Amino acid sequence: MVGPWGHELSAPNSHSAGGREHGPESQLPLGRIQVDWISRVLAGGDASITKVFLMEGQRRRDHVSFALPEAQVPGSMEDKQWLDHWPASTGIFRLHATADGALSPTPPDQTAEHHFDYDPLDPFPALPVHRDRAVLDARRDAVIFRSSPLTHPAAVAGSPTVRLSVHTTAPSADWIVRLVQRFDDGHALEITSGSAVTESSVRTLDVVLGATALVLHPGSRLELHVTSSDFPRLARNLNTGLDRYTTSATRTTIQTIHSGPVRGCFIELPVMEYQ
Repeated sequence: MVGPWGHELSAPNSHSAGGREHGPESQLPLGRIQVDWISRVLAGGDASITKVFLMEGQRRRDHVSFALPEAQVPGSMEDKQWLDHWPASTGIFRLHATADGALSPTPPDQTAEHHFDYDPLDPFPALPVHRDRAVLDARRDAVIFRSSPLTHPAAVAGSPTVRLSVHTTAPSADWIVRLVQRFDDGHALEITSGSAVTESSVRTLDVVLGATALVLHPGSRLELHVTSSDFPRLARNLNTGLDRYTTSATRTTIQTIHSGPVRGCFIELPVMEYQ
């Protein structure tokens, strides 16, 4: 069972997690589940269960309280927002990085290079997933590809995979990849992320992002963010080829992301039908 919860599984003070409001349907009816599971075990039946909450993807409204009244009964686990099998995706939707910094379902016909400087003495900072990532928009040590506003709801259910065509002027490079939802008011929330470390000889790599189950509503955009640090969550690559944990010398490097019809960058989203 997977859902947007903190430590208070059975009686949360709110329905907010990860910077989003999920409503009373997300509350876990823990006691009911435990009693049902124990009953099936004692009866010798199949006690296995799969329940994954399909998040609706709305941003938290900070001025509204969603505390659950004490007398309210938890929602049913049979609600349409609960998936009873995993993986739940029924297809793959690919978005390509383009020369003008877009994410497009149409393969690009132009080749382009997207550069940024990575300085270990000024690393790209880590943020908790609930924080608005728009505060980092002014930083220049990242490449961002952005889709057009969605016109129809889209349910992403699984682990997205990002194909990167890259180059670094350092002996090795860290590639931090994030899938971000940009709302029409400018706020941005992380959906999922992943990372990889490559030697300078590596030209193409696949980065598998963490699994998610999220409905994206019309009006918001998808963004693909690529950086070379996530500090202090991850130790910095010092760009010298020496051990990052036992040495302190650093140098700045130039990182390059390629887009194009042959050697390019794209993200594959595991999607499912949603009504």
